[in-house]
Amino acid sequence: LIGWDDVFIPINIPSRNIGEHQIDPLFNYNGTKFSFLNYQDEQGGKVFDLYVVDISNKDCDDIRIKYNENSDEFRFDDIIKIDNNVTSRDEFDGDDALFNFTSYCWHPSKDILFYIKREFVNDNRTYPIYFYDFETKENKKINLPTKNHKYISISDDGRYLVYTFNGITEQARDSRDLSTANNQYFRFKNDYDNDPKLYNDLQD
Repeated sequence: LIGWDDVFIPINIPSRNIGEHQIDPLFNYNGTKFSFLNYQDEQGGKVFDLYVVDISNKDCDDIRIKYNENSDEFRFDDIIKIDNNVTSRDEFDGDDALFNFTSYCWHPSKDILFYIKREFVNDNRTYPIYFYDFETKENKKINLPTKNHKYISISDDGRYLVYTFNGITEQARDSRDLSTANNQYFRFKNDYDNDPKLYNDLQD
């Protein structure tokens, strides 16, 4: 994942196979962390684990020196597993229509990750949106009136999540007023900088 002079260093996950598929690397807003998806080795899996590597106290030259000293035993420290069963294009049978598929993103000015994962409800697949806050070290599901999410992104000011969906929840359908649901579920608090939590039900 990191390379120079035709030398590339793989990110070895403890207890995982070095040959496993790794995709979609992204840096956080200030370059002190980077994230990637690591393929889960399960029967018919097609989903990934989401990992983050903290490089805030690392120097590229130091990494190269340590790798050259013992490449077989080299490991990155501070690898954090954020969650499992994070979806990918492969989850949808590699549909060619899913061009530039995205299943997670970083907040533009906070160490917060938003991601879509696969879950089963009554044996039916569903794809809710979660977030991980590095300050609280907690994963939480965002209570949205929509279902089956894809293509997650976030606005440059960090106030709005953008995504596609297919279907709405029974709760939203019963309310018969999606405009109210939009205001309740989708907007961030005005004092976001002091309280980096999503509006209303996110904290439940």
